Amino acid sequence: MPAFLEQLRRWYGSHPLHLLTMAAGFALAGYIVFTFNPASLWNPHAWWQSIAVWLAAAIILHDLVLFPLYALADRLLGIAARRRPRPNRATVRVPPRNYLRIPALGSGLTLLMFWPDIMQQDAAAYSAATGHTQQLFLGRWLLLTAIMFSASAVGYAVRLVAAYRASDVDNRPCAPLTPTGRLTTASNSAVVQSISSRLWRDRRQRPGGGCTSCPTAVPRIGRQVPC
Repeated sequence: MPAFLEQLRRWYGSHPLHLLTMAAGFALAGYIVFTFNPASLWNPHAWWQSIAVWLAAAIILHDLVLFPLYALADRLLGIAARRRPRPNRATVRVPPRNYLRIPALGSGLTLLMFWPDIMQQDAAAYSAATGHTQQLFLGRWLLLTAIMFSASAVGYAVRLVAAYRASDVDNRPCAPLTPTGRLTTASNSAVVQSISSRLWRDRRQRPGGGCTSCPTAVPRIGRQVPC
């Protein structure tokens, strides 16, 4: 059986599960074509509400126009996020791409879902059916968009602050020593607190027993713990 699956993979060019998925998709598409009446694809009273028009718009407008545009915008965003850091400045890499992708995707999907109500189409029919107007949809969509982008900005700020703190801990200089070669009392507690998060993680110690960020070798203290 594994030999047959491997031979099928080589013949088909992909996993057999992909073949099953494609077959199920074509079967479903065929069922829809033979079940629905072709006349239902066209609305003679409002042509822009026809299913055929929306399918053509999805193929032409989205796949050939909109998709290349926002793919290019995402590409430019990635290039801008990978810009070179300024000299003499610690590099803190927190990619902002996903913090812009998610709220933009949410805003675009809600705009697409509630487009007729936002543009106040069929206002009379909506008012007769619900007893309300469509004037609130635009303001609510703008408020929802602002909330999504604000929440994403707060999350990015928290991530950026955490990254800067981690960078400051990694770049912290070695603790001062007394003339006898021991740590001072004021710096002893700080070293003990940061020793697990900085020293054991970085392992930046010379074979001679000194810290790489110090100009000279520093003797070890306690239980063979580097500075």
